[in-house]
Amino acid sequence: MPHRTFGWSRRAKVGALALTVALIQACGTSALPTTPVEQSLTRDSSAQFQTDSLAYTLNAGVIGYDASLIIVYANSATSIAYFDNCNGATGVRFEKLVGSEWQAAWSPNVPLCYSPPIAVLPGRTHLFHVDVFAGYPDCQCGPRFLTPDIPGVYRAVWSVGFPTDPASTSVAGGTRTLVRGVSNRFMLSVPSR
Repeated sequence: MPHRTFGWSRRAKVGALALTVALIQACGTSALPTTPVEQSLTRDSSAQFQTDSLAYTLNAGVIGYDASLIIVYANSATSIAYFDNCNGATGVRFEKLVGSEWQAAWSPNVPLCYSPPIAVLPGRTHLFHVDVFAGYPDCQCGPRFLTPDIPGVYRAVWSVGFPTDPASTSVAGGTRTLVRGVSNRFMLSVPSR
């Protein structure tokens, strides 16, 4: 898929992501990278979380960087997957590949409330709209990237809850087992300030 353009409408982004996911599932192979940045990555089509692009450039704002990603989750389990949230905001985190290790790199500020969990039925998908903001190092604002060198390879990480008792029909799923879910790899770059 081409490098993400931030001028697209949300409807166009969702349509492009749906088409990409359909093509990946139909072909059973990785999407072909089309830009120099994406050529260093191939899409891991086995990841349950898929980004709408393999490369993103963060926008340089007045007090920090920002971007918007769409990430789709496909529930391949035999039970409902649950995501805790506050009015739709989840505890997604970004990890950066440093050498051969994944290191914590960014997480959003999530309000302190508890909304009914996002429930994804087996065989279904859910689109997460991830709005990224990270204050510059000299800004007294947050959140910020935990790494001083932002450009690199990243992945998104969520805690996915599955009912301990698969027969449970309650909205919250009763007692849940948390499983760590990760996305395909993607590149982040920043414009010079």
